[in-house]
Amino acid sequence: MRVLTPERKAGEFLGEMELDAGRRTDLVLNGNQVKPTLADLGLTKKESHRFQLLAGVPEVELVNLIAGLPEVTASAVIEGV
Repeated sequence: MRVLTPERKAGEFLGEMELDAGRRTDLVLNGNQVKPTLADLGLTKKESHRFQLLAGVPEVELVNLIAGLPEVTASAVIEGV
């Protein structure tokens, strides 16, 4: 059973990416490869953090944890870890 799959996949992806801490928007890029920022990906720092926390929970532990929850939400899982 895959639980919270989109959020966990996003967290795995974010954990592997090299993100830029931010960049000046008034500079013109000269063809250099630019690392994306969270804003470029449409994410907030809080979302990124939560997704990475979820990705770090082993599947077996996650399944055992949600077995005792009345409602499965990302917040409930993170608080239960």
